Formats: sequence, C-alpha cells, structure tokens
Amino acid sequence: MTPAYRFLVGRVLVPLVRSVFSSGRRLGQESPSIASHSGVWFHAASAGELETLIPIIEEILDQKISIVLSVFSPSAVSPLNIWLTGLSAERRKLILHTGLSPWEGEWKAALETCRPQIFVTSKYEAWPELWDALAEMQIPLAIVGAQWRSSMRTALRMLAFWARKPPELILLPFSEGSANGLKRALNARPGQREFSFQITIQSDPRWDRIQSRKNASLKNLAAQKIISEVLTMSRPHPWLFIGSAWVADLKFAAPILSQWSGTVFVVPHRVDAKSQKEWTEFLSGHPALQARTVVIAQMGVLLELYSLADGVWVGGGFSRGLHSTMEPAVYGVPIFAGPKNADRFDEIGQLQATGRLLVSNEPSEFAKWLQRLKPLAPGQVSPAVPTGGAKSIAAVIVARIKSPAWNPKP
Repeated sequence: MTPAYRFLVGRVLVPLVRSVFSSGRRLGQESPSIASHSGVWFHAASAGELETLIPIIEEILDQKISIVLSVFSPSAVSPLNIWLTGLSAERRKLILHTGLSPWEGEWKAALETCRPQIFVTSKYEAWPELWDALAEMQIPLAIVGAQWRSSMRTALRMLAFWARKPPELILLPFSEGSANGLKRALNARPGQREFSFQITIQSDPRWDRIQSRKNASLKNLAAQKIISEVLTMSRPHPWLFIGSAWVADLKFAAPILSQWSGTVFVVPHRVDAKSQKEWTEFLSGHPALQARTVVIAQMGVLLELYSLADGVWVGGGFSRGLHSTMEPAVYGVPIFAGPKNADRFDEIGQLQATGRLLVSNEPSEFAKWLQRLKPLAPGQVSPAVPTGGAKSIAAVIVARIKSPAWNPKP
C-alpha cells in the first residue's frame, strides 16, 4: 500500500475515529514486547468470529505453538477474557498477547513487531493495508469460514488500483456454495496481479465448541438449577423453547401460539429491566398466550435449556437478525426460524437439507410446523453433528507453517 494511503488512514482518519470512539489501547499504538516469529496471529472482528476461532486456537496451543490473539470490536473483549480465565497455565504461557487489534493504517508496524508465521482470521474480514502488509512480508493469510463478500472485493480492488499484490490466501469455507462463490470471484479479477490461493472446504469449528459445551453442561450450575425447577412444573407438552427471543418475533405468531395446546418457554435475548418490561406488556396484551408461557430471564443457560425442548424457535429472524441455530441442532430437535439474515450462515442450508430446520415468514407454515411437534424423551434423537473441523483446520495451519516454501521477508 502506498505511503499516502497509510498516512491518510493511519495519521488522519484513525485519530479522528479514535477521538470519537475511545476503546482502549490497540496493538500497534504501543506495541508490547513480543518475540519475533510469534507463531500464529489470530484475529477476530467480533465475538461471533472469536467463537469460531477459539477451538482452532486451543488445538494450536496444544501443539505448543505460540500465538497472538486480537479482536477488533470492544464487545469481544469480555468473552475473550472469560475464555482466558478458563485456560490452563500451560496454554496461557503460549499466548504472547491478547487485546484490541491495530487500526487500518497501523497493521504493518504491528506485524513487524510480532512477525507471525501465518495470520488467521474468520469469514470476510478484509482490510487493504493489512493484506498489503502481509503480502509485503510474505505472510500467508488463512480465512476460516471464508465467504465472498463486499469487504473482500473492496480489498482486492484497492490493491489492484495501487498495483499491489494480495497475500497468499488459504481459504477455508464451510460449504460447497461458499467455495464455488470464492472460485468464481477469484478466477475473474481483471487487472489483478497474479497471486496464490487455495480453497479447502472444512467443517465449522463452532460445532466442536458447542458439542464440548454440551458435554460439560452438568458443570453449569445455574442452568442445572433452572432445569430442575422447570422439570417440577406441571406444564403440558410439547414444550417449545424460543431462544434469544425478541418481542418482535412473537408478534409474528402470537395468535397461533395462543391457540396451541403446548407450553411456550421464552428465553429473551436481553434481560435488562427495559426488555423485561417489554415482555410483561406484550404478554399481558395476549392473555391466552401468557397463560401458557414461561419467561426465563437468565443469560448463559440457553444451550442447556434446549435439552428440555420438544421443538426450538431460534429468535431474531423477525427482528435484529437470526441468532445461532447450531446450539439446538446438537440435540436433534426440530427448529424453526424467521428469515432475516438467514442467508449469511452456511449451517442454515446444511440444516435445511437434513429437514431439521424450517426458515419461513409464513404464519401458515409455522402453524403446520408447530402441530407436528411431539414430546421427545431425553436422548431420543441422536443428531449427526459435523465435529472435527477445529482439528482439521489446525492441521492446515501447522502444515503451512512447516512448509519449506515459507520464507518471511527480513
């Protein structure tokens, strides 16, 4: 990237943004003392991408490879710190730095300090200056869950405009559709200098993390307490759990649920006083639904509660955007969801293909799905969950590190 771009972004735009959005020190402003060739630099845009990378990071740490871990969004710092507190001392000593990432325009300085052997990020995180610095230093870029999105297109176009070459790309999509989209886009890039890329379809490592959490569910004492209380309720089956729910979601189906014979358990996405007031006001306006509804305003227990469900409606699809369908999927229960942002997630198509997920905005479709629910005995369904992605992706990363082709620019 030209010095003019780095100056404009790093010395003009970034200080302006920093003055408006104060979010703490970022790597690159005052770089910590980090040994050269730090192994792997993992970077997550936000909490969702961090959740994808964590199982891979743990596999890498278990192979005694040191890492740097950065996040762009301050909202990811809390889950990052929670994860760190649960690590063994042996794993922690291999983590050379964690915290907020550099701003665009400051990546090169941070990379020159850390000098990782490979840079690993998730989905469609693409910054032109980052890509240019990686290419200049001959550091390969691995993108977990890669998808062709506008951010990647913009980065490639800007590099082409400046006659710069992208880094070596190791693209690890989660579906054939995503892989084909990447192939079409990267094979048709007029004006782009030649560069190396490889595409290998992998299983989503979040399946590994969710399955691990499911196996350790008995350790979540808060969840077990709620489960015990729910099991003592004399509530008719089937039991429908609406997870990460918004009031806007239930507005879609309130008349249908009001006439249903089962029980509705609502686990709100937010549990602050304002949100609880919204739920109280909404349900009081639908007395028939209120009579068959139990609201569980508790964070951090949703995965475990899904074990009780005869059916799950994943919230967000009629409001802010669909939340995770993977957590109920590990129990094999029927799943319903609204359509908003559903096309952003590879697992949606995979679950639809198995018949385990219905995505619809038609009340009649939801009513039919609801009537098909029946009581499920614990363990009655044994879903085939595609685990093993974290280990497979870690193997790709380690193989690239050990490749004799890697020769970082001094």
